[in-house]
Amino acid sequence: MRRADHALSSTALMLLGLAIALYANDFGLGAPEEPGAGFMPFLAGGAILLSAAVGLIEAFRSERADGEPIWGGGGWKPQALVLAMVFAFGVLLEDVGFLLCSFLLVLLSMRFVGGERWRSALGWSFALSVCSYVVFVVWLKVDLPSGLFRF
Repeated sequence: MRRADHALSSTALMLLGLAIALYANDFGLGAPEEPGAGFMPFLAGGAILLSAAVGLIEAFRSERADGEPIWGGGGWKPQALVLAMVFAFGVLLEDVGFLLCSFLLVLLSMRFVGGERWRSALGWSFALSVCSYVVFVVWLKVDLPSGLFRF
């Protein structure tokens, strides 16, 4: 992808993220302990905006004008593996539970698709699954399947 295309697409995504965040505000954000209907769309819009801003900065900092293939040029196998893992996550979620399923999904993705070392993949998997559990179950009070772990 050319540098100008990358900058243009990042700018368009920034505008989309801003529009989502502004529109979500109309639904009411609520408070962190009692989020409103627009809270999660607002966060999603903000995440799109911030990641697109990083893409825009990278477009101007990049020395390569052509860029790299979006999937790293590794063929279809990594994508098929991720798709199979996400499918397994959905199938096993009720019986195994959110915490263990999310841990395994991140671990296997990082190790076999991302090529991370076991130690790094284990650490990030633990941190991300626990953080997501805290955000959704403890903070937002979402009733996620506990499966093997009855808390």
